[in-house]
Amino acid sequence: SIEFRPVGAFASPLFSTQRSSRRAGAAGTVAASVTLFVPERNYLFLGLTDGKILCWETDRSATPPRGKESPNRILEDHRGDIRCMIFVRDLCKGVMFTGAADRCIKMWDLSDPRSGIPCVHSLYGHGGTVLALEYGSEMLLSASTDGLLGIWRDQSPTKLLRFPAYSIRQTISPDPRGAQTGSRQPKETWFLSISIREGEAPSIFAGDSEGHLHIYKPDPSSGDGIENQDYVLAWRRQVHELGIFKVMAVPMESFLITCSFDQKFKILDALSGQGIFEEGNQNCVCFNAFTWDPAAQDVIVADERGNIGFYNVYTEACLVWRNLVSEPIIWARYLSEGRRLLALSPHSLRVFDVVRAVKFTELNEHVGPIVSIASRQTPQGGLLYTAAMDNTIRMWDGDSLECIGCYKEKKHEITAMVYLPRANVVITGHENSDLKMWSLGCQMDACLRTVTGKSAHSNTISILTYATLAAGFEDSIEDSRSDAGYSIAGSDRPSAPASSEMLIAGSYDRQLSFWKVTLTNDGMAMAKFDRAYVVHNEPDDEVL
Repeated sequence: SIEFRPVGAFASPLFSTQRSSRRAGAAGTVAASVTLFVPERNYLFLGLTDGKILCWETDRSATPPRGKESPNRILEDHRGDIRCMIFVRDLCKGVMFTGAADRCIKMWDLSDPRSGIPCVHSLYGHGGTVLALEYGSEMLLSASTDGLLGIWRDQSPTKLLRFPAYSIRQTISPDPRGAQTGSRQPKETWFLSISIREGEAPSIFAGDSEGHLHIYKPDPSSGDGIENQDYVLAWRRQVHELGIFKVMAVPMESFLITCSFDQKFKILDALSGQGIFEEGNQNCVCFNAFTWDPAAQDVIVADERGNIGFYNVYTEACLVWRNLVSEPIIWARYLSEGRRLLALSPHSLRVFDVVRAVKFTELNEHVGPIVSIASRQTPQGGLLYTAAMDNTIRMWDGDSLECIGCYKEKKHEITAMVYLPRANVVITGHENSDLKMWSLGCQMDACLRTVTGKSAHSNTISILTYATLAAGFEDSIEDSRSDAGYSIAGSDRPSAPASSEMLIAGSYDRQLSFWKVTLTNDGMAMAKFDRAYVVHNEPDDEVL
């Protein structure tokens, strides 16, 4: 089993303010679009749809700062939506490349980000939004909506500059008939994602907007030297029904991972292109991102509804599928060193600890849906209370997880439950609108009624909760409202001064009822009806 424990979030008023659709249309809403975490520099970069790049100084585990939302620095050189960012550690002591909707690729010096992050080069060569960037084998790769894949090389004759002066050496089109022409005519198909596998004979993998996967190899007939090397199409194959928005050549492995707008991700053999494993989205929505866990050999995918899934490559099984956030997750990265997951939504970057091998035990004594769970600490250990629609309330030992008590409701289905720690009683709500107080120590129960002897509600009880009343608060409540009281030998506690809790019950009849529960000097729990309110005006606005 896998658990996700929230660590914190990176946020800023520059992109975290959510507006209504009407206001967003009038003023425009700035949202996050892509993130880059650079553990070698302890910096996190977040690109926005207005062209700004926010920079936070953090640690190698990407721990969000406490009590501070503002980023350390803001880079404002781009004039359009930031679409891609990569870090190249071995180039000029560390540089970052960014691509945006302004058709520009910028190179940033990250050798000492604390002292400054200057933009050292602006690369122009595309006629559309820059969608993807990749670096390897001394070349920069870029893909754009102009339909071209650009291969950039340092073509300065002396190569004496600190930062290489890149220019486009070759352009490739996804259309096999014009793959080497580099024509700038309007394209119906373009590359959405690129990846490179380095080695003696580097391979370029590119996914296009029609679901084809392209593999390019060095042209043996090109000139000598890596700077003169051109690439030709080795093979092209339809692997998805819709566009491939991300492709990854997994380091140290002989397979590729592709993710597409057809709601599927696939694992392919890098040499033959044959499928090894594929999986569709369980919620029938698009995957938005994926990342790779090299230690556990897991593909981690994220989708439009804020779900995260872990799939193991070798067992070909889903290890966990969990809803983490209510927003779409548009980017994700798993940090193997700290076992942390970074999940980017349009208005927040959340950080989770990923805890594997969490032990769990299935308790199968209930035979109906469980409606509520409550816990209680005692000097002898923890207790757990569960209520289910099989009309039973069960008490469990928190250490051995053995059922040590079972209490049966004979008439009406249980729909809600709450445990009151001061009175040491359990309150249940029922389908017929009844409220019942249970003393689990002496197996006694009593129905709660108003001063007229009737139930406070006229429909099913949907929710129960409680509030502890401050000292002296109960004296300020007029006793005339609560002439009817129901007591029960509550607990195995010693006698104590009177104290009280306020039970709050919600029902499908649109009402909330309030009951003052006190523990008397002789150890009896007493519940008195206080008041009830209609909290929703519309007939179909039920309290849930």
